[in-house]
Amino acid sequence: MRSRTLTTTSLLIVLLVVAGAGPTTASGGDSRSGRWFSTEARGQQYWERVADLAKPPDLVAPPGGFRDSPTAASEFTAEPVAASAGAPARTAYEVAGALRRAPLPRPRLRYQRTEVTDPSVFPYVTHGRLFIRFPAGTTTCSGTIVPDQDNSLVVTAAHCLLGPDGVAADAVAFAPGYRLGEAPFGYWEATAFGVTDQYHSSTQAGKGDVRFDIGAVEIARDDQGVALGEAFGWRGITFNRDWAQTFSSFGYPKTVPFDGERLYRCRATVEYRDSAGYTTEPFPLAMGCDMTQGASGGGWVTGGGMVNSVSSYAYEGDPETIHGPYFGSEAHAFYEATSSVDVQALPTQPAPHDMTISLSLTRHVLASGSVRSPDGYRPCTRSATVRIFRNTTAGRKLVTKTVSDDLGRYRVRLPDKPGSYEAVAPRGFVDELNPCAATRSGAIRHRH
Repeated sequence: MRSRTLTTTSLLIVLLVVAGAGPTTASGGDSRSGRWFSTEARGQQYWERVADLAKPPDLVAPPGGFRDSPTAASEFTAEPVAASAGAPARTAYEVAGALRRAPLPRPRLRYQRTEVTDPSVFPYVTHGRLFIRFPAGTTTCSGTIVPDQDNSLVVTAAHCLLGPDGVAADAVAFAPGYRLGEAPFGYWEATAFGVTDQYHSSTQAGKGDVRFDIGAVEIARDDQGVALGEAFGWRGITFNRDWAQTFSSFGYPKTVPFDGERLYRCRATVEYRDSAGYTTEPFPLAMGCDMTQGASGGGWVTGGGMVNSVSSYAYEGDPETIHGPYFGSEAHAFYEATSSVDVQALPTQPAPHDMTISLSLTRHVLASGSVRSPDGYRPCTRSATVRIFRNTTAGRKLVTKTVSDDLGRYRVRLPDKPGSYEAVAPRGFVDELNPCAATRSGAIRHRH
């Protein structure tokens, strides 16, 4: 039965340590924000061969120790902005020494992890597996399709694309819907990728600043001229939000106990920020999750379907907490210049489907009715939560709740008490792109 409401040591930085010459950087006339690099086309057969051999990024330690930042409201004053999700148009730290343990105990965070058993359907198909070729070998990460003027952008972690020593990848491919060794929609090759200026600058000093561990990959159109977003849709993206949110983080973890062959989702609430080694904002977010290397770069999605961080790192002594960069003003500037999308001009949430609910009462007392969507969107009417209230002189009291059947109908027995009754179906989500508006019936009076 589907609910309409979505419910759900030493620092191990997931950084790539490689050596050798990298690809060429973008020309000085490139107007995009961040540091950009061109990539080579390798072809489908190449990516099919290397898929099983790709290893996730190495884990290395950052500078500084661990301390929690205050759990007060964020100090950022920038206004929240967002770009909405879209359905497919077609059917269809420092690198030095050994790993260290954190000097302070870390709180254990609650989370729920589940496997996405069919990653080929929207919106899960927007989360794919990245295969990345470096001069020293091929690695694997995760990524998410986000809005872009050319419908071709995948957001991921910067460290998946640029090593902490400044060596860049020379070829990248994105596999939407990947599962158990199969890429049902093929490997979509990149034409270029970029990382934030702040992250790139930090690699010049031999470290990767995880506060800005954000990268973007531009994907080429397929042989028929179809863009990635046109084929599979995209998640929304948002910036400058309150950090204490509930997220679903997605990724393809590969190291034990995982194998990189399945898409997983962790659902948890961010309970603190990690200021390890840093004295200035923005501090990375911490959420409960036990996904391992390979999940790096996977999108953290809000309840409204918006990407608001990506998986970046974890601590050696705390395998059940992952961290991601705060999407603040710096991330916003990088994304907006990269995507040519003015997020301030776009709605922050998909428009909800309007709903209606009816109520009738019979003797002794049987309440019945139906939930309807005037636009004909039936998923909003199935397994919808229905609450029955009784209005008395003392106020409104919840009598009972139930759920509608596959046809939107409900039927429930009530205590035989006089009063005025109402049926309410609260606002909820069928999925991240289809919110269902709250609705209330008219008042029905019952007498003995």
